[in-house]
Amino acid sequence: MVSKIKERETALDSARKTAQKISYTDDLTSIPNRRYMEEYVEYLINSGIKFSLVFIDLDKFKSVNDFLGHKKGDEVLHNIAKWFRDKLRRGDIVARYGGDEFCLILVDADKEEAKHIVQRLYNSFHEEDFYMEEIPVSFSYGIACYPDDADDADELINLADKEMYGMKENKNKA
Repeated sequence: MVSKIKERETALDSARKTAQKISYTDDLTSIPNRRYMEEYVEYLINSGIKFSLVFIDLDKFKSVNDFLGHKKGDEVLHNIAKWFRDKLRRGDIVARYGGDEFCLILVDADKEEAKHIVQRLYNSFHEEDFYMEEIPVSFSYGIACYPDDADDADELINLADKEMYGMKENKNKA
């Protein structure tokens, strides 16, 4: 009887852990999702750990879906997410915010270090082959830092998002 109860508790614990992992992982890309990212940002703020939040939007990604189809577009998103994950420092995370938007959390990185990291990523992004056809995809980004720029998760995300849209507008004018 006791062993059956232990087995059931173990099975329930395993199911609970699986459910939590599913609720924090983006199905398409297998990286953390927006919910995880927002909770992680709150954790870092509550712990007083400095970090930079980088908001990324893929430029002209709609053309990938339009010309190659959504299935291929999903594959490209998965490959891009994996690329970001593999290129980040140990302890940093990439999360899918939604659609073709990603957030990077760069722990213990001030604005200058974050700019250096993201510029390195930006420069090498163009050399990658995320897809077979020649459809150029780049990204725009914005950076906000805790505690220098804001001490609230929503404000940090909004600041980084606003800066990213400024970069995107400048690209479209060029």
